[in-house]
Amino acid sequence: LHSTFIVENNKSVEFKMQTKKTVKDSTEDTVRVYTTGDSAEAEICDFFCEKMGRGHFHLIKCNHPGESCDIVDTNNEVFYLRRHANPEECGGRKDLDKVTHKYYWDKWLKFEDPCQPLLRRQFERCNHYCPHPDHEKTKDECGEVKRSYCAERLWHEPVAEQKSDSINTTVMDGH
Repeated sequence: LHSTFIVENNKSVEFKMQTKKTVKDSTEDTVRVYTTGDSAEAEICDFFCEKMGRGHFHLIKCNHPGESCDIVDTNNEVFYLRRHANPEECGGRKDLDKVTHKYYWDKWLKFEDPCQPLLRRQFERCNHYCPHPDHEKTKDECGEVKRSYCAERLWHEPVAEQKSDSINTTVMDGH
């Protein structure tokens, strides 16, 4: 374990680095989990969300110990907004819930979402994509692989069969 102690603007900050394990750095009630390859550079909210991309979620403190944490929106379909996080998703902690990007900004922070509307819609979608090598051939305008993503919402129920209005798509592993 390597450690660097820095003082900036009368505030003490200690950065830790470890090669194989997760390191937790606590400051008051806030915990930021760093893993190998992460940097501690300052992140602006919308850039952070954009970097996390499609189907990302935010972690918040669970206030329902021993009960269901699920919060759903049933506007014509069941859509999960908040679910209890697995310890593997949050550095081994068992006291966190995962919430959608929209829920995080609208209900938790109660701030105006700084992200572009197109990105906001992407954030609410499932991030599962087809790994077939044929998709490697199609590139976007930046030269990156254009992935064939699941068309469902984040945390959707497994899809059992092809929807009748879908063309050139297939159902795999519930997506």
